[in-house]
Amino acid sequence: MTPKPGEIVLDVKTDEYSLNKKVLGKTPVDFSNDVNLLVIPLDEELKRIRSIEQEEALRAGQPVDELLSIRIRFDENLSYDVFYKSIATAGFSAYTKVQFVLGTDFKNVYGWNLPERSQFGSISCKSIIEHQRLMQKIAGNQKEIYRPLKNFSDNENIKERIDRMRIECAKKNIGLLLSFYSNDDGFTYDLSLNETGLVDGRKFHTFENMDGLWKFIEDIQSKFDLRDKEDKDEIVIALKNDVLLKDLEPVIRRLKNYGYKVQYAIISK
Repeated sequence: MTPKPGEIVLDVKTDEYSLNKKVLGKTPVDFSNDVNLLVIPLDEELKRIRSIEQEEALRAGQPVDELLSIRIRFDENLSYDVFYKSIATAGFSAYTKVQFVLGTDFKNVYGWNLPERSQFGSISCKSIIEHQRLMQKIAGNQKEIYRPLKNFSDNENIKERIDRMRIECAKKNIGLLLSFYSNDDGFTYDLSLNETGLVDGRKFHTFENMDGLWKFIEDIQSKFDLRDKEDKDEIVIALKNDVLLKDLEPVIRRLKNYGYKVQYAIISK
């Protein structure tokens, strides 16, 4: 991907990665830390560029842009943790509007708008649904999802407010969460959602092929009582580190065709 003037482009290959054609390091080395989401060389270069942009804006008497964009091209043979850590690192430097392509097909461009820093720590229906969804185990899998989660206050009044909001959020949201993992014949797909409107109403559904998954999603979209849900067009994909991006791409392409806005989470080992 060739950067345009004033644009930030990250190219992540299986051997090395570069920012605006400047090679920053070796992908297998810099992305190998299982715990830390931050890719240090990438973070340092993004912060350096960000500092220059801020100084230039101040000298010109222009407002400093807090909603920054980045384009990323990932090799389709990379693992999911490289994808997730790249975007997480960009988000730490305020590059929250992400457009990315997987492989060499530049026709299918996907987006992921990360939360703004001003939203961190806020208590909202979306943050509560996210917290509950990501802290749950996925369909018999004993590995929990990890992601920067909001720290809810120990204040009793705050707890009471959160409890009330959980009830309201369960009524208003489906909370779709999709995960998949390899089996002998291909992939198994786990989809969880809350159709009941109850706080503990989340149910898990397992599909041994993609056709079954898409039929179920079509059934969800056809249900009249779910069309008014606040998050009816949203879904979270949560995957293990070693899932390959070439296996992710057909899934998000189909979800995009269904009109879903996709968010992403990662399952720790």
